[in-house]
Amino acid sequence: FVQFCECLAHVVKQYPSAFQFTEELLIFIADHLLSCLFGNFLGDSDMERKKFLRVKEGTASIWSYVLHHANRFSNNRFTPFEGPIWPSAGIRDVSVWRRYYLRHSPEAHPNKFTGEVWADDMGTP
Repeated sequence: FVQFCECLAHVVKQYPSAFQFTEELLIFIADHLLSCLFGNFLGDSDMERKKFLRVKEGTASIWSYVLHHANRFSNNRFTPFEGPIWPSAGIRDVSVWRRYYLRHSPEAHPNKFTGEVWADDMGTP
């Protein structure tokens, strides 16, 4: 599932205004895949979540959280995209998902020379 999020992050990076959500949502979902804070990812099936784990009684839904904090994950630059999206999968266009895999490495963070800013979960850029 993290690979799916990573693929989607590459498409979002190539078409930044074509999606209503930001890369922050993909990182949030990937982080909580194994956190057990939300019941959506527990168990192997919907039946197991409902019958045996009873996640509705003991956990919150990740989607409830996302919808409640929609402004955190919304893309201000979103404009509806006409037609299909054709992302490039060339070696020059795809790289490591830096924002996810390298975010805990200070050497990998953007700096004043790149002009890119990462806002982490603690609210600091």
